[in-house]
Amino acid sequence: MVAQATLAQNIVESLDRLQGVEPSQIMKGDDFKLPRLIPAGPDGSFQISKAIDEDIGTLAAVLKSARPALAKTVRDEEWRTWVRNEVGPSVVGIDPATPTTEAGAAMLRALELRLDQIVAGLNSREHAFGATLFGNADIPRFDFGPVTIEPIDGWLTRKEAEGFVSSVTARRVRSALAGKKQVKRKSSVEAFQENDILKVTRNSPYVVSVKLGGYGSAAGLETAAEAARLALVTVALVWTRPTDAMRGFRMNFDGPVYNRMALTFVPGRTILAGSSLQGHPAGPRIEAKAWAKVQTDYVAIFDAAGEAIQHRVNPDSTSPRASIMNALAQALFWFHAGCVQSSDSSAVVNFSACLDALSGGHKAKGILGLTETRLGVKGSDPINPGGPTFKAVVDRIYNDGRSRTVHGTSAKVGHDWTETRGLAEQLARVTLLACLDRAGGNSNLTDADALWTR
Repeated sequence: MVAQATLAQNIVESLDRLQGVEPSQIMKGDDFKLPRLIPAGPDGSFQISKAIDEDIGTLAAVLKSARPALAKTVRDEEWRTWVRNEVGPSVVGIDPATPTTEAGAAMLRALELRLDQIVAGLNSREHAFGATLFGNADIPRFDFGPVTIEPIDGWLTRKEAEGFVSSVTARRVRSALAGKKQVKRKSSVEAFQENDILKVTRNSPYVVSVKLGGYGSAAGLETAAEAARLALVTVALVWTRPTDAMRGFRMNFDGPVYNRMALTFVPGRTILAGSSLQGHPAGPRIEAKAWAKVQTDYVAIFDAAGEAIQHRVNPDSTSPRASIMNALAQALFWFHAGCVQSSDSSAVVNFSACLDALSGGHKAKGILGLTETRLGVKGSDPINPGGPTFKAVVDRIYNDGRSRTVHGTSAKVGHDWTETRGLAEQLARVTLLACLDRAGGNSNLTDADALWTR
């Protein structure tokens, strides 16, 4: 890869050569038909050529690769935008008489200083997502690491106390959510804020909030959404069929409940219209007392899930328990993917990936060993009364369901995977719960191999 100093010098020299050149000449031969402009601080902007733009993009990639800590917290496009915005101001302060080599070095120093200031200024943020959850909206606030789940009324009270939402806005939002018609507000910051809150929380009795620090805006939003999904699927693990629960555990961020509709034409018959509801408007009901008992019974499991989610969002993922938490976070990710997948065969692949993450990637043999260790079963035991053995199920899930599908060698494409999906979900759920319980109940465990060893 081209060195930083060389790229910086090229940019400075190229900018110097463009001084006094007509805009149309700068754009000549460029397939982008608008002028390429970069900020130049308070002095306006520079028009740059396609070649300079490409050098800036390359320099951005080089500078980011030298900062590995940013791989998790700043998206490449966001970083490139920062570099693009700061190149011009970094050049403006350089004496035009400075030799190009020195000018390139000076620009690079100024650019890196500006970028360091941007990174240092990445403040803590809290992202909030409207969500459906339980069929009742009276479950008090609970947390999984950086994730808070609470009824919308409690969320409004908290945001009002923190000074982010005015008492007027909070009152109007509550009234609107109760179905009462509101008098239109005059255009103002608070009016826009009220409108945004109602959009985000529409048809959502709960709010899922995620606190992050040190993230760029784009990376932070996506990371927060992933953390929220992991928290929701952790709740779903309480039910025997998490997939069914997840149909009603939905964030507006991921799209609304909708009808999937199609027309079918049968020769000699009328047109047939068919539809199926994708998702449910709410998840299963659970009484507050029953949920309190779940929190007691699942305390080690929920603690481990919260720690794994915290590990996932931490900009600096180095911790004594990084290995085991990394495995659990990835297992939760794949389990969630399996639950929300509409394709049965794809869901099997995802549930298999969950088991693979928990067994250290040791394939079918490792998964079978994991289940034998954590569940106290033998490979020859039936997975349920009258059902196939654990070994047969693992082989079907991993070899037929995952490996051959992923590698394009499956002879069962288009077959009915419904039963296998159910078995894969059942096995992944109980194994994931056992691994979370082990990690949550043994704070001294640090390595992921503790999940599949005694």
